[in-house]
Amino acid sequence: MAPKPFFEDEGQSPGSPHRSTEDDNEKKRRDNEEPTANNGESDSMDDQRPPEVKRTKRTLRKFRSSLVFEDEDFFDPSCNIEVDERGMPIAPLEMQVLGIFCRGEIPRKELLPKEPVLKDYKKDQVMVRRRMNVRPFLDDEDDANYDLDHDEEEEKKSEDEPKVQIEFEKALFLPSQGLAGNRFWHNDEDEHSDESRSSVVFEERAILFQSIENYQRLINEPTLAVYFLPTTEKMEGGFDQTQDAIELILDEPRFGEQVIVKGCSANDIAIGDRFEVEGGFSTLKLEVSSPRLPCSYVDKRNGSPFGLKGVKRFAMTNGLAGFFTRVLEEGELQDGMRLVRTSHPHPKWTLSYISMALYGEGGRRRLMKGEAYWAREESELRELCNLKELGVSEWKEEADYILEYWDESSTDEEGPAKQAPIARKKVPAVSAETGYFEHASHGLSTFVDSICSYSSGFLFCA
Repeated sequence: MAPKPFFEDEGQSPGSPHRSTEDDNEKKRRDNEEPTANNGESDSMDDQRPPEVKRTKRTLRKFRSSLVFEDEDFFDPSCNIEVDERGMPIAPLEMQVLGIFCRGEIPRKELLPKEPVLKDYKKDQVMVRRRMNVRPFLDDEDDANYDLDHDEEEEKKSEDEPKVQIEFEKALFLPSQGLAGNRFWHNDEDEHSDESRSSVVFEERAILFQSIENYQRLINEPTLAVYFLPTTEKMEGGFDQTQDAIELILDEPRFGEQVIVKGCSANDIAIGDRFEVEGGFSTLKLEVSSPRLPCSYVDKRNGSPFGLKGVKRFAMTNGLAGFFTRVLEEGELQDGMRLVRTSHPHPKWTLSYISMALYGEGGRRRLMKGEAYWAREESELRELCNLKELGVSEWKEEADYILEYWDESSTDEEGPAKQAPIARKKVPAVSAETGYFEHASHGLSTFVDSICSYSSGFLFCA
């Protein structure tokens, strides 16, 4: 049975196999006839329409003429829809690199204790970043224009004036390690510890990206804008992505990111998305593994209050703290390069969706502590656990734990019991052979944990 035509006012759509030859001949005859007075009046009315209306009408006519309604081949085979290696359609998306950042020197480091904790740091001493002076990326046309401009400037300079040689840095990203020659908290759990300390390296968290669009969402939030902008006067009209506003962010990144891009939001990026450098100017290939789960260092860095009203909580539940990627193939990045999406296997599981689902629907205590909680269907939780591209740390491990808790709580044929899942405990279990001191320490830690659940002032990174 042929599908119902889109345009019912015309009876049968053009190109339909059910359209009679007689109707086609009549249409050709009308097209070949000289315009009458009425037709001339109609044409003059068309001429008075705005150009965009005319273009819309022409586009609609072309679209109608290209429609072919067939039982086996409904869509026009000439439509060029990009698909990845798995046959999944790829939603077009590209991100332009605005800035690349390495670790910066901690100011007044000599005044910190030997083993500092969060309360010992000042706002400007956590997640310190320095913008790398990488060579700006220029395509062939821009490169030619750059050389011409450069020559004109050189002609104006005095021959006796010494030429300054600019030394550019190289931003090379390696699998597992991320930015070569740097060590970050998200790679090995502790950025501020002793450099000689060995720790676990997470290949799924090689690079931390952040986007201007995420900053825009945070700055446009009335209660959070004051923590990002130096004065409230600059907030007139909101964050508008002007060059001055972007430079304000690039001068002082707030999330410990290595790369700031433009062109994507938390609603655009999904788990498993793969990106390559447009034009093949670099061999770098990336895969998105998870949103960044912010800790209390984010509140410390932005000077916002700990707890429900801080930047950490809002960014956590909305997926605005950035996103981690694996490095599938090493390569270099430069300011101005564009990363294009080449694979989009899980469009449902965007950064914003998974953040809200796993960390945004618990009670006040869980939101304050940043604990995982699942309030949705079990089938969707299993779907999340089966995402092989999903990062293990803080995401897959938490989802798996909740699912195991449900499976162990099953007591009847109807499925898992309906108890609310609990967060994975970080403290070791106390056995029957544990001594008095260990029992007392465990009881004290449990008491402190319960106090911290309701006091935002004690919320530190886990």
